[in-house]
Formats: sequence, structure tokens, C-alpha cells
Amino acid sequence: MVISASTRNISSRSIGYQQSDKEQSIEVCRNGLSGEEPKELFSEFKEVADLNTRAENKYVTAVISPPKEYSQNLSLEDWGKLAEDYLKKEGIGKDNQYLVHLHQSTDDKHLHIIANRIDYGGKNQVVSHHIGERASKHAEVLSKERDWKTAKEISGEKKLEIKNVLLEEKDKSRSLSDLVERMDNRGYIMQISENSKGLNGARIIPKADLNANPSVLEKITKQGFKLSDIDPKLKIKEIVIDIVKSMTRDLPRDRGISM
Repeated sequence: MVISASTRNISSRSIGYQQSDKEQSIEVCRNGLSGEEPKELFSEFKEVADLNTRAENKYVTAVISPPKEYSQNLSLEDWGKLAEDYLKKEGIGKDNQYLVHLHQSTDDKHLHIIANRIDYGGKNQVVSHHIGERASKHAEVLSKERDWKTAKEISGEKKLEIKNVLLEEKDKSRSLSDLVERMDNRGYIMQISENSKGLNGARIIPKADLNANPSVLEKITKQGFKLSDIDPKLKIKEIVIDIVKSMTRDLPRDRGISM
């Protein structure tokens, strides 16, 4: 599971975005809010936030993204508990306003959260320093509490599986293009990169991880793993050399040609 979080100021527009998600957003839970429209909600948030004149960024915004293996089967109640469990770990509870929505317009379901750092007594309940690092730690803890594999564990398993398939298909390949085709047949897209000096690297993407309807973040971030991420010892040039050596060994020896 991945959780990203930051402290910032909000507007009715940011609330409207959270509520919309291409009309596929579902409100999961809220606290201390009665409005429905973005302007109404923002006014309620601001009324409490203004009780504290010292804090600058008075809101926590967070995105919680469980792995597909688990997110597809979660009920709204499960999503709500996940959000509130995270908020509690940040010190946000019944004395703070928060608004949580489930976004479903991409292949990866995820939560969007807006929470007021300022409680009803005007006290700032959330330290902004290192909130992103804390979010990553909370993700690990929340995953283990649910007996979910952590993001690190899932990534490690995928890398090991890719490495095993790559080495297996490399030994059967007659060329780099043949290897790319063999990996495709095994369910992996192998992208080869080159520069002015020739082969420069490769990235391998499990087809099962490709999103037919990617989020904005997924469009600008690369999917899959670089060879060096899978195993630092894997080098595209060395893979090509190994294929050539294997082909050379398989060639029949020249016993001469009689005229």
C-alpha cells in the first residue's frame, strides 16, 4: 500500500475535485461537516481553521492506494476504516473535521482525504515536518494490521519473478529481438533503450500491471522496473553477449567442405 500526504491550504475547487473524479467519486466518511457543495464545505473547514492564527498550511491532504490485489474487494465500510485508521495515526480524530472520498475512475481504486489540522479548540494537532515519511511508515503498519503484503514485499516478489523469467527466456533466445518477443509471450513488455553509444538499458513491465485507464500520476510515472532495479547485476549489453555466446556454442563445427 502507498500513502502520500502533505500539509497545505485548500479551496472550494480542491474540494470539488475530490468530490468529482469524473463523476465516479463516492463519499466514504466525514466528520464535523454538514454541507454538500464545495463552497459550503470550504466555509465550514475555514471557520475552524481560522481559530488558529499561527499555523500556515492548515490542512492535511492524503491519498491512500492499496494494491489491486486487495482494493478490488473492499467494501465502503472497509475503505472508511482504512481512512480513519490512517487519520488516527496522524492524531486526527473526533475533534477534527475531515472528508474522505473513494476515486474509481482509474484501474487503481484509491482514497482522497482532506482533514483539518486545527481542532475545535484551535489547536494544531498535526506536525507538518516529515508527514510524508510518516505516511509511508503508516502504510506499512496498516498493511500488516490487515495481513496484506506491503508494497515492498509485493515489489520484491514481482522483481524475482521477472528475473527468473528473463534468465529462462534469455537461454532460449537467438537474438535480442527474439528475447523481447519471448518476454511478450510470457506476459511482459520489454522496452529497450538506446543512446548515441548503443544499447543503454531496458525496462520490463508486467502486462498485468498495465492500467487501461491510468491516473494522471500514472501517465507521468513509468511503470515496471529497470533492469538495475530487478538486479544490479543485470546489464542489457551483457545479456546480448550471453545470447551471442549461446548461439555460437550451438553452431555445428565446420568440418571442412570437400570440392
